[in-house]
Amino acid sequence: MSLAPKIDELRHVIHNANLDFIGITESWLWSHIHDNVVALERFNIIHRDRVDSEHGGVCMYIKDLINFKVLVDLQDPSFEMLWAKLNPARLPRGCNSFVVGTLYHPRSASDPADFNKRPPFGLSDHTSIELQPKKKAHVKQPTITIKGRDLRPSKRQAMGNYLDAVNVCTMTCTLETCAEKVSLLELIITTGFDHILPIQSRKVHSTEPPWITSSLKELIQARQHTLSCGDNQQFRELRNRVNREQKACRAKYFQVKVEHLKKCKPSAWWKEIKKLSGCSPASSERSYVMKSLQHLFTPLHADYVILPTNSTTQQPVLVVSNESVYSKLMKLNTSKAHGPDGIPGCLLKENADLLAVPIADILNSSYCQGHLPPSWKEADLVPLPKQRPVQDINKHLRPISLTPILSKIAQEYVVDT
Repeated sequence: MSLAPKIDELRHVIHNANLDFIGITESWLWSHIHDNVVALERFNIIHRDRVDSEHGGVCMYIKDLINFKVLVDLQDPSFEMLWAKLNPARLPRGCNSFVVGTLYHPRSASDPADFNKRPPFGLSDHTSIELQPKKKAHVKQPTITIKGRDLRPSKRQAMGNYLDAVNVCTMTCTLETCAEKVSLLELIITTGFDHILPIQSRKVHSTEPPWITSSLKELIQARQHTLSCGDNQQFRELRNRVNREQKACRAKYFQVKVEHLKKCKPSAWWKEIKKLSGCSPASSERSYVMKSLQHLFTPLHADYVILPTNSTTQQPVLVVSNESVYSKLMKLNTSKAHGPDGIPGCLLKENADLLAVPIADILNSSYCQGHLPPSWKEADLVPLPKQRPVQDINKHLRPISLTPILSKIAQEYVVDT
């Protein structure tokens, strides 16, 4: 029997199956049978009928969402077969199309691979074969949530304009205690941060290079889309753009990482540290290094006298100038982390001309009153591993205290005196 009497049964099977391609042999289609008679919903049909005798013929059903092209060059008049090149929307990387074919294998052939001996499909006496791709196990990629502020130059400039409009110096000078002045300064800065530079969260894959940006990801997705659609010219253009963008993002990322190392020479310092710790062979210069460090381990002198606790010796009150505070703010290392007050070094350095006067007033008030602001006594503890992997948290981790930057500046003045 031909395909036409079985079309209803075939439609029922297709309705309950997820198929993209159907190949049928012995279709028995003739020129007087219109394609609408054997049409399937959401499928395109192509067929090759036998013209010199009855019966025979092959046909294909291809889903309408798949672009295809009939390969006439592969057809042979001696065989009843059809070949087509399919371009699905999603394929493995490096493959943008594949070729499928339908070949009529007669029962009388001497080839032992006679598929007709398999169980028939419905009322047909011929075989039916269903091929499904192997289900790929969906492995959820581990992601990391990164929180940070948008520190683009335009946002930083807006933050500077905000501090200039608020006039921090006038507001802090009206208060008396250093604790009140520090609290007001932190409130002004955190309010500006929350409105101008709010904290944003983004998720990245743990295996993803740190220099990949969102624009680069969009270019990669566009490149893969053109690859699946078979647009070779557009694919080549996007491929070249992706390669250029990758190089630019990688170069920009590492340039920022090493920018602060251009004016220093850490190799000599690390060389001596490795020699002292035994990580590298000792050299003849070790004695010179040890002698240069002897003054750090000088024993107490015999005439050293501890001052009594009730001593009436008065130390002069430390006073700092606005110019010295401005100089220290300009020398801040912006790559170092800030403390629990949330005031980063980049803000203090970029707005040193606006913040030098109120910070100098805060430091002088603290030295004069002999009190340390409560927020300067707090610190964020970050555990750093001594070895990897960490097996014992009590032995293999060491705490690092991240104190506020302003408290460090106050400590530097005390140490310098």
